[in-house]
Amino acid sequence: VEISSRRRRQGENAFHAAVRAGGGALTISDSISTSIQGGDLNIGVGLTLVVNAGLELALGNWLTFSADVQRYGATITHAYVDNPNTATVEPGVSPTRIGAAGLGTTALVGSGMEFGGLIGGLAAGVSYASFSADPQRLVTAGGEEPAALVPSWGRLALLVGGTLSYGNLGREGLTGQLALLVIPWGSHAEEPLTSGASSSLLGVNGWLRARYQFPDLFGSAGGLFGEVALLGELVRLQYEGNGTRKALGGTDPVQAAKETRTAFGGTLSVGYVY
Repeated sequence: VEISSRRRRQGENAFHAAVRAGGGALTISDSISTSIQGGDLNIGVGLTLVVNAGLELALGNWLTFSADVQRYGATITHAYVDNPNTATVEPGVSPTRIGAAGLGTTALVGSGMEFGGLIGGLAAGVSYASFSADPQRLVTAGGEEPAALVPSWGRLALLVGGTLSYGNLGREGLTGQLALLVIPWGSHAEEPLTSGASSSLLGVNGWLRARYQFPDLFGSAGGLFGEVALLGELVRLQYEGNGTRKALGGTDPVQAAKETRTAFGGTLSVGYVY
């Protein structure tokens, strides 16, 4: 009896590879607080379009590799109102509409073990994320100088955590996965102005996804699947020392800043698995 590669692929030590691409929406909230009056920032990105792509390689449940990338863009508006209790004219910020773009990439290696109908696993890897905003300037009667209502930044971080899956993601039919990863360490840098001389960060991120692979759609050549995913991340940063960013309308540099950044989103993807 001939056994197709599709059926062999579903065995305990079977290999599967998958690629996927799709899109969805993402919302971001970012708050930076300092001890310097006028140095706090509150940045919000409403629901904005995100595109994503991913690659999976797995040898059964005991060795998996995944790589993901996300890209999004947004326009951020701001209002800076004169203080009626002072006789001075508050400075303005140019431009009034700040264009921004973000990139996120993740690479993870994991291993799992079956527990009845579920697969529990451990995962570790690295992520790189960046956020770039249009240059901003503070406009006063005396001229212009660099400002940062929306800082640009880049971050490299370690990820460790666990996953709980319903079925191997290479299996036909319905499968799903819940993941929770801790960010124990990372390197974070702002530009062109900073909120501190150095920074440390901690955080968590995770996802919940469900996939349906259409049975035998291409026979032994592989199959198509659809996937829906919910994503979330929370990052806390502590800055040490004085930054190069000044309080708006003042001359004092921000110092000992604390930052909290959250992101939530959802995506819908289609893919091919072999």
